[in-house]
Amino acid sequence: MASKRRGSYTGEKKQAVLVAVRAHGVCAAAKEHGVPLSCVSRWAAAAGVRREGIGAASPRAKLAKIVPENKPRIAKAYTPTQKAQVLEHASTHGVTAASEKFGISRFSIYDWQRKLAKAAKGEGPSPTSGPAPQEIEAKRDR
Repeated sequence: MASKRRGSYTGEKKQAVLVAVRAHGVCAAAKEHGVPLSCVSRWAAAAGVRREGIGAASPRAKLAKIVPENKPRIAKAYTPTQKAQVLEHASTHGVTAASEKFGISRFSIYDWQRKLAKAAKGEGPSPTSGPAPQEIEAKRDR
């Protein structure tokens, strides 16, 4: 198998590629100029160049709608009653529908379902049962 000689690119070629990155994005610029995607990506990152006017169809724009960059993700604690509601909705409408309705990850719901199945077999506590009344009173008194 013959080895391919590494390409060398002039400064003018790199600038032309970076202009194309601003206009069309990394993938399109790499195809347009016949330069490997990894090189174009590295050049763009080093120069701090990004595609201008990211459209609504781009993956980055879709991700920004799902998880805004300025809003940190915070772990939430759910009460046993809330877990029971989510699990009941998931059993009738599906896990994805319950996830969207209640704003809980599908993986949390699957975990709760797994714990509920184990509790039904007697292998652990149920996620839908709350703390003992003594625990609640002790926490309140503290």
